[in-house]
Amino acid sequence: MENKYGKLSDNQSLISVIVPVHNGEAYLKNCIESIENQTWEPLEVIIVEDGSVDRTAQICLELEKSYENIIVVHMDDRGVSAGRNAGLLRARGEYVTFVDADDRLHPQMIERLCQSLIETGSDVSGCRFFSWQTQQEWERGIQGSTLEGERSAREEEECAHREEKAATGKQNPRPAEGDEEGRRIFSQKEFALKGILSHDTRCWSKLFKRECLQKVRFREGLTIGEDMLFLVDALPYIGRAVSIDFAGYGYFYNPQGAMNRQFCPSYMDQIACWELAEEKLSGWAAGQMLNAQEAAWMAETLAARRMTGIMLTVGKLAMLDKKGRRENRNYVKSCQEKLRSCLRTGKGMAYLETGYRYKVRLFSKMPGLYVWLYGNGKRLKGRGRNGGAGVAFAGEEGA
Repeated sequence: MENKYGKLSDNQSLISVIVPVHNGEAYLKNCIESIENQTWEPLEVIIVEDGSVDRTAQICLELEKSYENIIVVHMDDRGVSAGRNAGLLRARGEYVTFVDADDRLHPQMIERLCQSLIETGSDVSGCRFFSWQTQQEWERGIQGSTLEGERSAREEEECAHREEKAATGKQNPRPAEGDEEGRRIFSQKEFALKGILSHDTRCWSKLFKRECLQKVRFREGLTIGEDMLFLVDALPYIGRAVSIDFAGYGYFYNPQGAMNRQFCPSYMDQIACWELAEEKLSGWAAGQMLNAQEAAWMAETLAARRMTGIMLTVGKLAMLDKKGRRENRNYVKSCQEKLRSCLRTGKGMAYLETGYRYKVRLFSKMPGLYVWLYGNGKRLKGRGRNGGAGVAFAGEEGA
């Protein structure tokens, strides 16, 4: 078999694609078709149907009949982490990748990831992603069209490196250098510092050696931040990672997604995940050859990420109506206590942008005033954008 990327062996390694789905009747077929249209063979596709109440289970049955390589696992609404874990238990492939059921893959994504992983002797490979919401945006993404002003991954990282230094005055680890193929190769330490702690916290758009995940599972019961924590838990088993400058994963922007919904108690998970990550990475760092600058940067960055998670959660609380804020005031108090705990360490503030520093200081001292000011400011901004309709935003970009 041959394609534009070279001749492929007839005995290619089996790759397991794990797709958890809950109430996905509107998009599951398109997702699976994008997987079945991959240029890499063979694949086994494990669909984990998680207690759907729409036609998803019926669609899974139809797909299983249509494709010989599809396995359907049924669960009773246990969540995406439990679904991915169930898929890992059934996986037989040498490599594993995760796909969310409302997303789609570029036809060459798995092939490119697998070839890069094999050629560089890596344990995990990753690629860029592009966001889409309409069919036109999806088609433009897979055809390689770019929005005006879009930058390559390398340019984006260099720009982020400069912007963070300008905003905080601190020097973060520089992006990994690329090889002659444009691939960036990371040691385990670099994968932690230049990957996970530099905003690459997603488990999708990556391909893993399955043997590296034998002792790793997604932490169930968490709804936000579980991807990042999975990478942190997998870190000790990843000797080398590779990233390619190719937008192969089509991320569907869902206005009803977890990050865009009104506050609920599970939104506190993003704080809990960074607390767990800080504990895990601090233990991992003790056995690494981190120099003084790297150790300081990691500690400061972890504290800053935790404070950012707290303030994002506060932003959600602030967008509740008066009754909702009153019913959830204990969560506001919890956020304040957690933020003050961060501040007592003396770490993190210098790694926040100036605007965030002011917000952190105000909320830590006068949480009620901050919540009132932030919520009303966002609602007024929403009215202006909606012609005075008074429609509040469902989601936040930042607090």
